[in-house]
Amino acid sequence: MRETVVIRPTSATLGAGVTRWLVATDSAGAQLSNTAVQWTSSDVSVASVGPDGLARGWRPGTVTMTAQRGSAHAFATLAVEPLVLAQISPGGIHTCALTQHGEPLCWGAGDGRLGDSSTAPRYVPARVATPLTFAMVAAGDGSHSCGLVAGSGAAYCWGIDGMDNVINPGPDNTGSIPAAVPGGLQFKTIAVGYWHACGLTADGAAYCWGRNDYGQLGVESTGETCNTAHLPCSHMPVRVAGGLSFTSITAGGAHSCALTADGTAYCWGYNGTGELGTGTTDPSAANATPQPVQGGLHFAAISAGAQHTCGLNTTGTAYCWGAGESGQLGVSFGAICPSSGCTSTTPVAVSGGLTFSTIQAGLGFTCALTADGSAYCWGMNDVGQLGDGTATSRATPAAVSGGLHFITMSAKWHGCGTTNDGSAYCWGRNDYGQLGDDHITSDPHEIFSVPRRVGGTPP
Repeated sequence: MRETVVIRPTSATLGAGVTRWLVATDSAGAQLSNTAVQWTSSDVSVASVGPDGLARGWRPGTVTMTAQRGSAHAFATLAVEPLVLAQISPGGIHTCALTQHGEPLCWGAGDGRLGDSSTAPRYVPARVATPLTFAMVAAGDGSHSCGLVAGSGAAYCWGIDGMDNVINPGPDNTGSIPAAVPGGLQFKTIAVGYWHACGLTADGAAYCWGRNDYGQLGVESTGETCNTAHLPCSHMPVRVAGGLSFTSITAGGAHSCALTADGTAYCWGYNGTGELGTGTTDPSAANATPQPVQGGLHFAAISAGAQHTCGLNTTGTAYCWGAGESGQLGVSFGAICPSSGCTSTTPVAVSGGLTFSTIQAGLGFTCALTADGSAYCWGMNDVGQLGDGTATSRATPAAVSGGLHFITMSAKWHGCGTTNDGSAYCWGRNDYGQLGDDHITSDPHEIFSVPRRVGGTPP
């Protein structure tokens, strides 16, 4: 029988510094093993390809990739262009981003959370295994990521969800690729927490899915339990109780918050450290129904962290509430935490007198941008997540080193931002390559306390 080989895709665009898979099949569409195919690139200085079909762009240009199976050859054209990022979303130990064309990329720890049909980690951006383009992407604190399809607003997720399920094992069962969120809803925005996710429809209705052991889905019960611990959960998006309409939504460690059109903040879920802002730390106090944040403030933005929450009022003044033991609320509780546990159950103004246009609450720290794009962070700094060139935790906003000006910025377990030329920078923890600069270290004491440019983006 005559040997045949086909490459899929036959043509593709790749950002400099980005990896993506090329797949060799026979004429019937069955994927060929790595040992059955030899891969070559016409110019390895533009783009290279490994024995497993993983291509990587190096510099702008066009190459021909060849797959050889015996006497049979197949060809694919790969165009490499400068990598320009329009959005970046750090998660726990991985990061995701969108290119200027809406192509989703992820890097860092593997286990399916990168969506590239592999369980391997990636130290530079890797193309998510989907032909879809996205309007936004969100990396979770845990092991999954989600995005919204450009135009339709359909939600797709990949990785290991809050019910310990591989969201989509893929055709070869080796890793995860994006799968449509069940229910057919269309969202205008999406947020991913540790083990749950939430979205808003065009009319402002809030839906959440995933784990619900603390009411973080905004409902008392879904009638469903998942994983080996039989925790409350929902595989299907469920409407948040209360019938409110929201303009923005955020998902934290085990709580969620949202804003109404008049800037009133509501939160629900875990409240053991006051992250709901309701004046109590009782974790069982009406968690599953949205509760108004106390203090009568009206917010223009809100962000839920692991165990604290922050918001900006209409003049850009920052307020935070919840756990504050590392200074993440932007106020000092003194050298020794009081018996109450360094928490604030209602919003407190961040010290320093700065005003901001964007704020992001992460794991024990907070970052924000001023109107000119200058980044400031405060809170825990044991792995350089404040980006100020030190490992000193701070209760007052500290300027991120380097004098960079960002147009987007986000923070989860590390911080990242994009500049107006499409460059991207990340700082903080990098034990899984989540900073995306092709550097990995096994030294737990090595920190990255200044912004490092994501590989492939403009210098």
